[in-house]
Amino acid sequence: MPETCLPEGHTEIIQLIDDPTVEAIHQGTVVRLHASLRYHVSEGPLGPGRHRRETTVAIRMDQRAAMELAGQLLALGRSMGWPPPSTGAPQA
Repeated sequence: MPETCLPEGHTEIIQLIDDPTVEAIHQGTVVRLHASLRYHVSEGPLGPGRHRRETTVAIRMDQRAAMELAGQLLALGRSMGWPPPSTGAPQA
């Protein structure tokens, strides 16, 4: 996957994501979060003969950021009444 730096400022990806995965890289000192972006309705319908476009995003973060993100996601889920993750299920 090519590496890209985002321009300075605020960037918001409005598409929902599918298939999030997390992996350790750089001898376990950094975590990489992968996600596939869903096709967004504002891009218009796909015409005949066109295939579904896909974009994959990978975000690198250190241990502090990864654990902070995990904690915030769990707290958000609890505040929204979502069921807790199953025992043994990936938690990232």
